[in-house]
Amino acid sequence: AALLVNGTELTINILYRVPIIIITLQMLTGRGLLLGSLGVYAKDIGSLIGVLINVLMFLSPVFYPLSAIPEELHWIFEMNPLTLIIEEFRGLLMHGNNPNFLKLAVYFIVSLAIFILGYKIFKLTKKGFADVV
Repeated sequence: AALLVNGTELTINILYRVPIIIITLQMLTGRGLLLGSLGVYAKDIGSLIGVLINVLMFLSPVFYPLSAIPEELHWIFEMNPLTLIIEEFRGLLMHGNNPNFLKLAVYFIVSLAIFILGYKIFKLTKKGFADVV
């Protein structure tokens, strides 16, 4: 609706958002499983995550495009796992660009590895949850 009000033309590229969302959910699920299982045993992880989320939000190009950042600082922002997703969605929805498939493929492989790692650690540690809690 915001795109139509803004006067942005909707293209077929908008369908690319579905795999981007699936890749993002895979990454977030893996991180959630990993941090959830570790958080049961290390209570301070919750406090650390709160601080880390604030840092990541300020280093995310949500309110500004990555192109507004000086070129020599791009590497800092590109280490943020949210940057690629935000930039791809911005290009897709606001400009009608095709996503960068190579970067998304790498992001998919990394997110799959994090999901598998998080799932395996969760399965290994869940036996002791009742004893610790």
